[in-house]
Amino acid sequence: MQTRILHFEVRGEQDVIAARQRARRVSSLLGFDAPNQTRIATAVSEIVRNAIQYAGGGAVEFAVKDDRPKPAFVVYITDRGQGIANLSEVLEGRVVSRTGSGQGIAGSKRIMDLFEVRSNPGRGTSVVLGKFLPQKTPDLSPETLQRIAGELVRNVPADPVTEIHRQNRELLVALAELRGARDELEKTVEQRTALLVQSNRALRTEIRKRRRTEAAIRRLNLELEQRVADRTREIQAAFLEMEAFSYAVSHDLRVPLRHIEAYAQVLKEDAAASLDDEGRRVLNAIIESARKMTQLTNDLLAFARMAHADMRLTRVNLADVVDDVVKDFQAEVQGRNVEWILGELPEVQGDPPMLRQLLVNLISNALKYTRPRPAVRIEIGCRSAGNEITCFVRDNGVGFDMQNANKLFGVFQRFHGDEEFEGTGIGLASVRRIVERHEGRVWAVSAPDSGATFFFALPKKTRASRSPFQRSAGSSCPTFELPRK
Repeated sequence: MQTRILHFEVRGEQDVIAARQRARRVSSLLGFDAPNQTRIATAVSEIVRNAIQYAGGGAVEFAVKDDRPKPAFVVYITDRGQGIANLSEVLEGRVVSRTGSGQGIAGSKRIMDLFEVRSNPGRGTSVVLGKFLPQKTPDLSPETLQRIAGELVRNVPADPVTEIHRQNRELLVALAELRGARDELEKTVEQRTALLVQSNRALRTEIRKRRRTEAAIRRLNLELEQRVADRTREIQAAFLEMEAFSYAVSHDLRVPLRHIEAYAQVLKEDAAASLDDEGRRVLNAIIESARKMTQLTNDLLAFARMAHADMRLTRVNLADVVDDVVKDFQAEVQGRNVEWILGELPEVQGDPPMLRQLLVNLISNALKYTRPRPAVRIEIGCRSAGNEITCFVRDNGVGFDMQNANKLFGVFQRFHGDEEFEGTGIGLASVRRIVERHEGRVWAVSAPDSGATFFFALPKKTRASRSPFQRSAGSSCPTFELPRK
């Protein structure tokens, strides 16, 4: 709903002053504060001046538009001039004529809440100015608005000199406010500049520190890389020497050990009757020790060969491999109560002989350490997760203490003596080497007298790899030979 307060014609400069005074007065009666009264009066006088200059006059209407939730005081200024041809440029403030045309319209738009211009060439221009009413505006009943209209009609606008004095006072107040704002702004800028200078100085210092630190880190990294490279070469050389020595010892000791065992067996068969009990005990100990030493050398030789053997990757059906290995152990478990629980076993990518040896070692291990159990339970299964296939061999044997788990897959590492369980300490080391050559990982979980579970995880896509300490093609490796007589 809209209620008209006042309508009047404007034709000359005297009417510009009158329109300004009336705009200030009505905005005062509507509860606007002094700064907003000045803004409204200034915008009205600018648009009225344009109407008189370019159209020879026009009409002004004051009204209250009671649009909830934001009622507004609106001013309609119309003329019947030639219109504004370049209206968009004028509204953007990009037109400055000899008389200052354009700046009044653009300036009025900036200081009012509502602003609308309609201009048709040859048919005139209409401008709508609006300011939202303040909260302290009095009751906008028809009686109140009629009283405001009557007061405006009765009060004759002051003469131009009085209005100019009023405008001068307003300008002085505005200038004082501007100076205060400028001084405050300069003070703020000075403080912020000082903070920026201080921050920049601290930042430059920090940048220099970081550059020095980064240079030191790069230098230390280079030194560390060089140390690692040197240490790696030393470890590779030592490992290759150990591998060569182990291979030579294992290979060259087998013949003398076979001779010792064979001669001792002949002696036992031909001279057993002439030996007393102590002599026969010693002879049997020689034969047994020779057999253990032969087994150890064979295991060492296989372990050494595994590091250098070429891998032939293909699809391997683990179910078939496990079935074959279990059949091979049937003679060994004859007379024992063994329950085999074989889960779903998938195909994996790997070297068939190596994977078979891996399962032989783990299953043999499970059978050995379940020997004290009257009922043996061995479970073999796999699961697929992400990019890995994880398989396990679980038994209900004697188990081991997890505090020693870090030693479990080392060479010659044994948690039980020969009087409890036989072995050479090479089997699990071979398991780890096979898994690592397949770019996988191996671990175990156990507790004393609660069985053990050995896990090995293989990637679904395996590249043929060599031992991290395997020598490259063309490199030399030290060789060892045992002294011969």
